[in-house]
Amino acid sequence: MPTDTSAAPRAPHTGLAVTLIGLWAYVAVLYYSYKFVVAPAFAYQGLGYREPDPIGLTAAVLAVSLVALSMPWRIRRPSHFILWVLFIMGAAPAMLIPQYSSVVTAGQANWLSINVAGAFLLIRILASASPKGIAPRLQSSMRPHFWLAITAFSVAVYALMVAYNGLDLRLLSLTDVYDVRTEFGTRTAALPILGYLLPIQQNVINPMLMAKGLLARRFFPLAMGVGGQLLIFTSAGQKTVLFSIGATMAVVWMYRRSPNPLGATILFAVTVGALAAIVVDKFSGTVIASSLFIRRFLIVPGALVAAYVAVFSDRPRTNFADSLLPFMSNPYDGSLDPTHLVGQLFVGNIETAANVSLFGHGFLSFGYIGMYIEGVALGLILWLVDDAANELPLPVASIILLMPAVAISSASVFTAILTHGLLAAVLLLAAMPRDGWSRPRHRAKIAPAARVAQGSALG
Repeated sequence: MPTDTSAAPRAPHTGLAVTLIGLWAYVAVLYYSYKFVVAPAFAYQGLGYREPDPIGLTAAVLAVSLVALSMPWRIRRPSHFILWVLFIMGAAPAMLIPQYSSVVTAGQANWLSINVAGAFLLIRILASASPKGIAPRLQSSMRPHFWLAITAFSVAVYALMVAYNGLDLRLLSLTDVYDVRTEFGTRTAALPILGYLLPIQQNVINPMLMAKGLLARRFFPLAMGVGGQLLIFTSAGQKTVLFSIGATMAVVWMYRRSPNPLGATILFAVTVGALAAIVVDKFSGTVIASSLFIRRFLIVPGALVAAYVAVFSDRPRTNFADSLLPFMSNPYDGSLDPTHLVGQLFVGNIETAANVSLFGHGFLSFGYIGMYIEGVALGLILWLVDDAANELPLPVASIILLMPAVAISSASVFTAILTHGLLAAVLLLAAMPRDGWSRPRHRAKIAPAARVAQGSALG
């Protein structure tokens, strides 16, 4: 993948200015959205507002700015892309939203911001090492059978889904997804393996097919990827699959503008998307757009980290018995598990599973030290990601890793590995063919006289 050498001499100054401008716009839109859009409509779900401590909020903004400036300004490796997505949708909200959330005190918010910043900086430092030769090399053995294996896996997943849930092609409104999701969970409860296979299909394989179609200008894989996402949406009520379609197109657009785009491009895209959602709601008189985008992808991940700190500051920790160390004693075995406990105390609904990012899960597991432990785990995974994607076009790897990266903002690292397709993404990157992902160049037309001369020479 060629580098954008034309921008190299100005990269430090351009990266600094663009990153800070994009970040401060993001910070302002996030605060406005929480105070004036989300909190008034969703305070009953634990998203209440309190006036922030000016000193604490200023310190949090400075900490977020320092973390942003530590980031790779240009995206040159798949790990860079994951870092930017996690920063925007996981780390920055977890540092900022507790400052004006009614769930935690100002003192708790300050300690939380400091430790989230420290854990994320640890991830950034580890990811910069990026050693080679640690991921499996599967291209040569899988190359003759790669697309056959992808087809067989997809057919098996869709067949199981239809067998247990039926084929439902109705036009599903966004307000119906919760009932559909509940029905789907009930019907497929007898097949728990589908809970592992379906996320691989929707988070990894279908985005890969969309990448193939968009980058190589091939209709069939694009139709299979988009069609598969729509089928999963109508059958399982998963709203994130709709997000993945638009987000995949946005990533393709970003890389067409530059082979190594500024990471702040993602900041601007998310900020503009949030502003667009607010404008749409102003004209429609609802909060649907803001709820689907701002609340779901930006505010809830940060607010839940604050909720976990509030709930488990004076409750037993799991010591990673629910994930990394299953042989340890779990204080919540036989009682309400932590996700539903937070759902009961924070959202007010015991049936709500309040899944949280590596920062919240780390605190649940081992206090603030747990955040750094999960940070180390993610840093090591980013080593595998970069090595597995070696020689693969950066836009393709980024699209495949997009939804697993988004998932990390709402799930622990260990949950994302198995349940949200992160491990499957690494294996797919290691097995994928390295060519055929771009539009083939057309052969130059040969003038008639040249063809005659060419024919004479050959004859």
